[in-house]
Amino acid sequence: MRFSIFLCVAGYAIFPFVSAYASPRSGDLWDPASVREYLDRVATSIDGGDVDIHWGEGVIWYETSSADKTAYFTFDPLTRKTEHVFDQADIRRNLQLSESASVTVIDIEPETKTATVQVDGLKFVLDYEAGQIRDPAKLNASDSPAVVRKMFPINGWDRRELKSPDGSQFASLIGDDFALRDVGISDLRWRTDDGTPENRWFFPGDIWEASDSPWSPDSTKVVARRHDMRSVPGVSLLDYLGDSETSQTFQYWARAGEPIPITSFHIFDSATGARTDVNVGGSSDSFAFFVNWAPDNSGFAFIRYDRDLSQQELFFVDAETGIATRLFADQRDDGWVKWPGGPKTIEYLPSGDGYLWRSDEDGYFHWYLHETNGDRVRQLTQGGFPVWQVVMIDEDGGWIYFMASSDPSRPYDRHLNRIRINGTDQEQITTLPGQHAIEFSPDKQWYIDTHSHLDRPPQTDLYSVADGYVGTLSKAAIDAEFRAGWSKPEEFTAKAADGKTDIHGLIFPPHNFDPDKSYPVLERIYGGMQIPAMKWDYPGFNSGWSGGEYYRMIQYLNAVGFFVVTMDAPGTPGRSRTYNLDTHGSWPEGIIDDHAAALRSVMKTRPYMDAERVGILGNSWGGYMALRGIIEAPELFRAGAASVPETDLVDHVHWIEWQLGNLRDNREHYEAHAIHKMANMIENDVLIIAGTSDVNVPVSNTMKLLDALAEHGKAYDLVIFPGTNHPHQGRGDRYAYAVNKIGVFFRDALGGAEPLDED
Repeated sequence: MRFSIFLCVAGYAIFPFVSAYASPRSGDLWDPASVREYLDRVATSIDGGDVDIHWGEGVIWYETSSADKTAYFTFDPLTRKTEHVFDQADIRRNLQLSESASVTVIDIEPETKTATVQVDGLKFVLDYEAGQIRDPAKLNASDSPAVVRKMFPINGWDRRELKSPDGSQFASLIGDDFALRDVGISDLRWRTDDGTPENRWFFPGDIWEASDSPWSPDSTKVVARRHDMRSVPGVSLLDYLGDSETSQTFQYWARAGEPIPITSFHIFDSATGARTDVNVGGSSDSFAFFVNWAPDNSGFAFIRYDRDLSQQELFFVDAETGIATRLFADQRDDGWVKWPGGPKTIEYLPSGDGYLWRSDEDGYFHWYLHETNGDRVRQLTQGGFPVWQVVMIDEDGGWIYFMASSDPSRPYDRHLNRIRINGTDQEQITTLPGQHAIEFSPDKQWYIDTHSHLDRPPQTDLYSVADGYVGTLSKAAIDAEFRAGWSKPEEFTAKAADGKTDIHGLIFPPHNFDPDKSYPVLERIYGGMQIPAMKWDYPGFNSGWSGGEYYRMIQYLNAVGFFVVTMDAPGTPGRSRTYNLDTHGSWPEGIIDDHAAALRSVMKTRPYMDAERVGILGNSWGGYMALRGIIEAPELFRAGAASVPETDLVDHVHWIEWQLGNLRDNREHYEAHAIHKMANMIENDVLIIAGTSDVNVPVSNTMKLLDALAEHGKAYDLVIFPGTNHPHQGRGDRYAYAVNKIGVFFRDALGGAEPLDED
């Protein structure tokens, strides 16, 4: 059979952008408007390399976004030839639209050689073989999932309706209640009418724990979640931008020591609406997460955690009775059992004969097979490295495919691995260093690998499971003119304060770096215990810690003449359990010692990094650590910029207890590490940035610090963003304003930083 691939390629080959944008000249990058323009240019200087893929019967098609256009091609894996089919310009010509008209391809039907296209409020059928448009009709909005709830101010997530596996229904959230509706029909079938703002109905996987769809595989049942917040005092969100100041209470999570909201699960019959309540159990000192349905529709799994994460319990819920049976419990005395985020903790075998469970009981996270018949448990994956998500289980072929940091010499890379279900023949499949993201076809015969490294722009390759590499589908387009003068980040390994433990990190040099010159140095720190500070893919490619706002800020600081260093010291994940729990119970003690030791080691062998002009900056826990840096190591860190910093460990959401233990048992330690109680020790320059509607770090943290600084006569710089929350720089132009303020602050505090001069 000839296997064709329908694809939308943006940046199919590497090419320079054509742009009228002028490179920044001396002085421009201290101007907020120019900073905005520059940060936007950083974000668009890499384009493509990844794909949005849709697998079909014998064919696939996919699309990528491009600043230029979106085009569709066929790729024949047998001949490895690419043919252009159509692009957005073809559609505009057929419809006689302007070049600026928005065109979206909703779906492609390779069998009939047609595509469904949306233009404004209309949809059309494009016969792309004949190049003709036909069947114009009004777009039925009820065909698509609607945005039903703005979720958490912390991240701005929108919740959309969830489509059933058979494609016939949507699960919906309206106000505080739960409803269903048929696709193509706007009328709702209400399933609850008792929701209140303090006791709302939610989808099951709203935050933290990775989970599958709440719909049963056969679409006959759906699980909803209720979140009882009536005993939670909540966080006040303040807004001063209206006619008068306003305040609302955010109750989704609690502060340290406060009662935790109580979660319950409820099963709804999608046809009759019959409701079955689940005996979740638990209390205001525990919380529960839905995980996934069993493949045979018999029920679903959920996990219940103690508030300090020292114990997790796995339950199976019978879909007919709602009775929850505990399968096993995992309890630790040395720290948490798992941070409740991705990857998923449990993966069912498609046959239903057992499930995989991810645990670090042997010192690294590995997958364990729990067999249904005989109730046997055996460890599958092995090695001195952590495994991550399962990407495909092929029971017929006898293989499990999973991601892992399987090269111990490069502990933060992620590779595709596989192992036989019987526990033999474990092997790493991908070989190129860096980050790999894998997606398999439904028939398990093909997969795509989107990969990149610090010096390798992203690209997406197609592989046959049987025969290996087939072809490259998309390569990133790089704005070579704009990125001229950028230097590749330098990887380093240094020792922690104990002189023995390895710390891995990255050094981002100033643009147009000259080793004969001397440059000021900034450490971009995080120091929290639940996420690493960096990833090792192509700079700016992905969002989050290695891309998005985080990376754009680093490049701005490089552009104006700073070295920027990032590192993951003991107490951060991605290595062994011992490494992750190095600071458990004692955190934040020792964090600055480890970072300072590594940074001094790095600068000692690089004379162009001026050890007398060093600053430290960070967001959230990074803001807290920036403040600790100028307190604990003032001779090294001469200035600190703290964005949305925690300053009072008691005045923080309850997940801090996963690192420090229950507040009721350890309050003295919490209070001893409050920054506002150390304000008298701050002698170096300090900048504080915060928002008044922060649900993660209440603005009361900042206010306590400001009051203490004034009490001790300490000078400080301050930026307050009214009505913004934890990712405060993300609202409008506030991000560029904050970045500019940070750059100017360190220029004035450390000196020697200058923007690019290309005259």
